[in-house]
Amino acid sequence: MSENFLVTCFDERYFNTFGVAWFASFFDVSKFERKVIAIAFDFQQQDSLDALQKHGINIIHAKNHYEKRTFTYTKIAEIQKSTHGKYAYFDF
Repeated sequence: MSENFLVTCFDERYFNTFGVAWFASFFDVSKFERKVIAIAFDFQQQDSLDALQKHGINIIHAKNHYEKRTFTYTKIAEIQKSTHGKYAYFDF
């Protein structure tokens, strides 16, 4: 059986500007209950990552990249090799 995943990525600047509200509305308004994978680029705010992980979000730490989307597509392809499913990618 395959699963459904939502994948997103952010760095601290985008997370501070958009992330808190995006994740809050995502879970509180839409009541999303599928698996979420978040790629955190050079993210230092561990308390924010801990809060996301408490909501079941799988955090992948990565060094900052100029082409975040390309990096994320590559990471999704790597994950798909061992975890089959449908992956939807939304960024901030």
